[in-house]
Amino acid sequence: MTTSQWLTIDGTIDNEVNIEVVDGDPAVAALGTTIRRAGWAQVAGWTGPGGSGGWPTDDHMVAVEMNEAQWRLVCSALQRWSRVSDELGQTDEAAEQRDARVLVMDQLGDVVSGWSGSRN
Repeated sequence: MTTSQWLTIDGTIDNEVNIEVVDGDPAVAALGTTIRRAGWAQVAGWTGPGGSGGWPTDDHMVAVEMNEAQWRLVCSALQRWSRVSDELGQTDEAAEQRDARVLVMDQLGDVVSGWSGSRN
């Protein structure tokens, strides 16, 4: 995926974590935080408190390795927040979230059991 696609995921997970911290499930908030930290470490090279390698350019190809639970939350959050974006009239953001979800599901479809049937 591109850095821009990862930043769509990062922003979406940020929204998900914020909602879960206030009114939701602390375990989901914690899992979401691990997703964001994975991106920071693997994409931006943030290696320690306050340390930052900076984000690559938007079109730079990046790979983020995470476990199945993390990717499932990514897809669930992208689906949820694309609907919210649509409701708010943020059609470009909604399209980016839907596209990111399809990308993730296409990439992981052969690896994660039962993944291909969970696109809807």
